[in-house]
Amino acid sequence: MFWISIQIVVSFKAFSSRSINPAGPVLIAGTNLLLQMAIIPFPGFSPEAAACWDSVPPEFQEQILAHVFCTNCRKGVPIVGYSGSMLAGDLLLKGRCGVCGHEVARLLEGPFSDPEIPFGTTFREPTDRYYLMRITLQDVQPEIWRRFMVPGSITLDRLHDVLQVVMGWDDYHVHQFTIGRTCFMEHLDPEDPGRPLDEAGYRLQDLVRRKGRRFSYIYDFGDYWEHELTLEHSRFEPRGIHYPVWCLEGEGAPPPEDVGGPDGFSEFCRVMADPRHPDHEQFRVWYGERQQPGGGFDRAKVDILQINDRLVDYQRWTRDRQLPRGEWEI
Repeated sequence: MFWISIQIVVSFKAFSSRSINPAGPVLIAGTNLLLQMAIIPFPGFSPEAAACWDSVPPEFQEQILAHVFCTNCRKGVPIVGYSGSMLAGDLLLKGRCGVCGHEVARLLEGPFSDPEIPFGTTFREPTDRYYLMRITLQDVQPEIWRRFMVPGSITLDRLHDVLQVVMGWDDYHVHQFTIGRTCFMEHLDPEDPGRPLDEAGYRLQDLVRRKGRRFSYIYDFGDYWEHELTLEHSRFEPRGIHYPVWCLEGEGAPPPEDVGGPDGFSEFCRVMADPRHPDHEQFRVWYGERQQPGGGFDRAKVDILQINDRLVDYQRWTRDRQLPRGEWEI
């Protein structure tokens, strides 16, 4: 009697979407048959999104589909059952986590004809790449700005926490990121079909990749403090810096909370600088009760050391307690 054992392993390369419609990756594993990441046609792409996805090289498509950030798994996962749509020139892929089934999404920054852009760039560890950012408060003169460093893998909700510290805000109010024409917020109403995207589900590196790319951060829709963020360096080397988040420099004291926006802040500075102004004492007491003993306000003062002390405390409280001592997670 002869026993014949035949093991068949078939590996399908991802079919190029230049010949078929865009698709979701399907992983089929069996005892004797393994089909690896085959691209099966999926009808969930708009015509414009399909054309953009078609222009992405197949090898980058494979990398992108295999590493989408899942807020439930807290790591890069395969995306399955995905669809595609356009948002202000950017391609939004939406689907489900191939591990836990949680909703996931990735926004790919256009234009898609630039061969220098590494579409498939993924970051396995939080410290793989650092971004050097500049944030400037709009409609205020002289300028109030900060230059700081964050991991490219930081999620927008954590970036918001960093910006609150860097700019001296107290996180009393609602905020919003706008990248292109896409808005990202927190505390969303799941029943609102026109709601912005959940900021906790997106990493900075998946939204902004080009040096010089700018986007908006609005804090307090009453006073309407609009900030412009600029990516100054996407491969910043933090020599001598031992923390993943750090403020390097800046100018200008932060406005007080609820001062009335740029116009109110201008009036506040004018009155505080003139001891003979009839409202000077009232403003001084109001400011002193809020945050500055004695009520003095130095418009040019910025304490980078104090900012970094707060950032270090923030990182201590937000790190994963299961990590070995000395490792940090943003």
